[in-house]
Amino acid sequence: MEGMADYVGWKSMNLDDATYKNNIVRDYNYGDQCMFSKIDTIKGCIENWRYYFLGNVMGIALDQLSVANWKEVLEKSGTSVRSQLFKLYPMSDKEIMTRVEQAKVRYHFAEIAEPIKKIMKPYIDEIYQQQKNYQKLSGIELNIDLASCQETTSEHYTNSYEINTQKQLLSNASINSACRDQSIKMKYSHIPLLYNLSATKLLPIPSVTTTLIFKISPETVLIIDNHKVIVKNFVDARKRILFHTLNITNAQMDIKIDGVAGVLDGTNGSLKLQYPQTIGKSMSVELRGVRLSV
Repeated sequence: MEGMADYVGWKSMNLDDATYKNNIVRDYNYGDQCMFSKIDTIKGCIENWRYYFLGNVMGIALDQLSVANWKEVLEKSGTSVRSQLFKLYPMSDKEIMTRVEQAKVRYHFAEIAEPIKKIMKPYIDEIYQQQKNYQKLSGIELNIDLASCQETTSEHYTNSYEINTQKQLLSNASINSACRDQSIKMKYSHIPLLYNLSATKLLPIPSVTTTLIFKISPETVLIIDNHKVIVKNFVDARKRILFHTLNITNAQMDIKIDGVAGVLDGTNGSLKLQYPQTIGKSMSVELRGVRLSV
């Protein structure tokens, strides 16, 4: 989906073909959006601009191939422009890699990449070090899938390390999020290191799933449907339960969930908080071989 807004914007300018394409390249490469001289612009290109550029260009390619209904297919079925192009030009993984290597030679990839690698090296070294620092942190890992209704109301951190396009590591992170009806409220203050993961789904409707992962004290208090238990004891017992109300509280975090069914899972030696896909509807969840209906 990325790049479609740019595609529409450029199309609306009614430029001639050569000017249109030259301006697109100039905007991304020379408009400081994808410059390779500084770490911030390299990160910006990796994280954002390359998707806008490629999505736009793939739309242009489908136009030039006279695929009349590609926009309708994207809108109604969620079939991406990349997938639609692939159907027109199916290739094996081996052929794709062969073409990639040919393109690298043709466009002098090694020469382009060398100065970028030098600029990126300190940043990549820092990412590896921070990942090691995370592993050294004491505590029990808490893995939280945010509910679809949750909106981030504030977010602050000292540094953001881009592991890949779907995974960030934030240092000294403070985040507030809540559902509008206040059924879920979460507050995190100065978490030393926190992973922020995102995954995109196109069907049945486009959506992004966000997961937060960080470590908490084993002595953190859980109040599950008015029953109090310590995190360490819950995880040691390898419990997995369905809840309707949940509080998780310590000096750095305060999570309150009231009237929203969820699952708290400690079976893998960590603590995972999830919500069934059918929140707000009749649902059933199978836990420890017992079928519970909500």
